[in-house]
Amino acid sequence: IKLKTLLEKKKIDTPEIEIYTENVNEMNFDTLLNNALANKDYRLATRFLYLKNLKLLSDKLIIKWNINKTNYSYQHEIKDAAIRSGFLETTFIFDYVWYGEFPVDEYQYSIVENRMNDFNKMVSNEK
Repeated sequence: IKLKTLLEKKKIDTPEIEIYTENVNEMNFDTLLNNALANKDYRLATRFLYLKNLKLLSDKLIIKWNINKTNYSYQHEIKDAAIRSGFLETTFIFDYVWYGEFPVDEYQYSIVENRMNDFNKMVSNEK
């Protein structure tokens, strides 16, 4: 399945989610993800999966997390080509879903979740 087909923009009428300042080092991702999924808010769940991966990259000292950095500024810090490629793919997905305000249903979320988790496993196995 092509990502662009999967994430085609559809007309939706949803209230805007308030963007708040997030410190990935202070977030309980398991609780946040469980709450988002319980509410069937797959778009927010996608955001938390992405932020969880940013925290892992920071914990593994692959990037230096900073609230003022953009997602794309992190790519220049990633030395490993495979991790950089996976990061760019997950960033593309996140940008489409979050900033593009694409609605995500349960099926689409399962695909997004698999991609995000695959990247998480790749980074977790990095020495």
